[in-house]
Amino acid sequence: MATAGLFLAVVLVAGLCGYGIVSLLLPEEYRDEFALLLMPPVGYCFYSWVAFDVSGSFVLPGYDVTIIALAVVAFLGLASLVHRRPTMAMVRGLWPTLPVSLAATAIGLWPLFAVGATTFLGAVNPDYTATLVDLHYLETHPVQAAPPSRTQYTYSYFHNVMGGIGVAARFGCSYFVMMVRALLGLPHRTALTVCIGLFLFCMSPSVYFMARVAFGLRRRAALIAAALIMLLSPVTMSFVYSYVGQNSGLGVLPAVITLAYVAVRRPGFRTVLLATLMVNGLYVMYTAMVPYVLAPVGVVAVYLLLTRRLRWRAAVGMAAGFVAVSLVLNWGLLPFLGRAFKGWNRLVTQTLQGQYFIDFLTEQFLPLFLGLISYPTSASLYAPYLTDKGRLLLYFVTATVIVTMVAVFVRWARRQPDRPAAALALASATIYSIVWYTYTFRRPYGYALFKMCSWLQFVYVMPLAYALDEASGWGLARRGIRRWATRAVWPICVFVLFADAISTAHLSRLSLGHDTRRGMIVNLYEMSGNNDYLELADEVGRRVGPLRSVGMSFVDSIQNEWVGYYLRDLRTSLLGHYIIPADDENLPSIISRWVTDYYGNGNVDFNYYFHGATDDYYLTWSDRHLNRDIVERDLPPPMWENGTFRLQRAADCPGFIFTGRGWYRLEFRHTWDWWWPDRFRWTAEGGEIYMLRGKAGQPYRLSFYGIVGHGLRSESRTVELWMNTRKFDELTITAAARVVSKPFYPSGGADRLVIRVKERVQPQAATTAASTSWSRG
Repeated sequence: MATAGLFLAVVLVAGLCGYGIVSLLLPEEYRDEFALLLMPPVGYCFYSWVAFDVSGSFVLPGYDVTIIALAVVAFLGLASLVHRRPTMAMVRGLWPTLPVSLAATAIGLWPLFAVGATTFLGAVNPDYTATLVDLHYLETHPVQAAPPSRTQYTYSYFHNVMGGIGVAARFGCSYFVMMVRALLGLPHRTALTVCIGLFLFCMSPSVYFMARVAFGLRRRAALIAAALIMLLSPVTMSFVYSYVGQNSGLGVLPAVITLAYVAVRRPGFRTVLLATLMVNGLYVMYTAMVPYVLAPVGVVAVYLLLTRRLRWRAAVGMAAGFVAVSLVLNWGLLPFLGRAFKGWNRLVTQTLQGQYFIDFLTEQFLPLFLGLISYPTSASLYAPYLTDKGRLLLYFVTATVIVTMVAVFVRWARRQPDRPAAALALASATIYSIVWYTYTFRRPYGYALFKMCSWLQFVYVMPLAYALDEASGWGLARRGIRRWATRAVWPICVFVLFADAISTAHLSRLSLGHDTRRGMIVNLYEMSGNNDYLELADEVGRRVGPLRSVGMSFVDSIQNEWVGYYLRDLRTSLLGHYIIPADDENLPSIISRWVTDYYGNGNVDFNYYFHGATDDYYLTWSDRHLNRDIVERDLPPPMWENGTFRLQRAADCPGFIFTGRGWYRLEFRHTWDWWWPDRFRWTAEGGEIYMLRGKAGQPYRLSFYGIVGHGLRSESRTVELWMNTRKFDELTITAAARVVSKPFYPSGGADRLVIRVKERVQPQAATTAASTSWSRG
């Protein structure tokens, strides 16, 4: 209930931020039905742009910017009360759209309200952590401030990465989160999480506004669209991943497209100014979405010019006004915005074929986009049934749904008296399809397609809502096959609705972070609802003190970053896993430490935050917690322990071991094979094990289970065992074996053991002919 109250308070704050600009600039005919509904999405978008622009133009930190930006929106609100006072008709316009939107949000985002904004993290996405760290930085620095030197804070990962985020990943909505935190007195993490809920809630009124104004749907169909958008599986996927910039853009994207469309249809000072401000707001929140606004609306403008519904003089004046207002209002920020645009351009023009989001590069994109199955398909509820025949059935259903949606669009377009509305719909579908084709076949980029899957749900929901509203009566006046074909539309749409609901429910359940069988979308289990992290600063701080250092040893960089965040006021070291898992799984050269990263760039591996065997304490996982690594330790009783963590004196733990680079993510056994380890990691080239403060000169042996995986016809692998730069053993594992190595002799400081696999494996081929041909493009 506390999170629900916070959420409603944040909706109110966003609405107040948008009150002035909507009241002053929204055309009169839209005020009664849409003004109050549009205030939250327009409000947080406008506030984010004002604060971002003021910070960059006047080189001010976030604390100062908050006061100025609040003064701006307050002034506009007071001015609107003088010139255009609210009416009861505006209040009546909230019914029933606002209750429907709130109810759909409560259902679609139920994990947020069930767990609470204080601890909910969904998939535990590193992007969320990066924005959280940047939020701290922007409070005391202007938006374009340079980051600290990489070696300035080697005993604090948090302070060293503050400000180091790429300009393309610095989102304007951080300033809105900052303001919410200041007004409501919330912790940074709580404010950020509840604001993500607000951003996604705003999709509902935005879609309602688009359905009514841009596409002319009747009110019941628009209400269906407003409710469905919150229940579609790809939207839930964006919520589960806790994207900050993307979700802030999702909340306003349909509204910004519609406002730009209104400006083109009826150019005037107020309509053009409102559209310009919203496009600028979207630019600073999520630059990549701006072309998805300008391209289809630009096509509509050309259509209106060719049909003489828009005069050339008006079109030129509108374009000039858009450019002039954007330049004047962003003049002091232009260099930074230019760098951000270049950063985005570099990102979207490179070809990235990696192991992530490759489902979206195949024919699986279509059922994922339609919500018929959840991502990743290998972990969906239907995964056991996705044999060759099962996949063919899935693609047949997908094709049926696509044909149905196209038929619904054609029927709507034929009955649409407003031809520019049909032009907008056709332009949007065509342009977005071209972008999809480009990133699938011409320049394969799975990450872009993964994001588009969530961004473009407003395109999908319109024909779906229209059909659910009207198709139940179709075919009554027809005969023969056309009668049965049109009658089939409504049950097909109902089937889609239920399939999407199942996918959404599955993703929502996985976001709780407890399912290790199908929850691979979650990067770190048992984070949501875990209050153990919140007591780290107090419990560890009073036992360690400010002058001693704590070595953090956890399963991956994501957990290390979160622990480092809560211990940011202490001296800390990262003992292992200091980079994202996509790079951490690459094994460096044993001798030179040269390694190739995920993007194909070569560099020398070096952990700036690792200080050998000099730390005074070790903070590691508790044996009771799910996220325990594959190494087995014989540790003395801890100084302090809770359900997730244990604190040890380093002097009491000779031979302390932990995993390094070369390992894939931690996995769990779900079979009845008694000999298979309950926790394990796969490796391609081999993996590292570090030992700290081993007894110098004393013999140690390395013992582990080795199980041969896929990739080669042979069931045998040759394994080399190294300590630092010296090989001390070599053996062959066939199928599976328990290995006990020859003795090795540690130095007494920090020693690196490497289990190196000599054979090289290749990625597995696709399981069906269709997948193979599509993925080759």
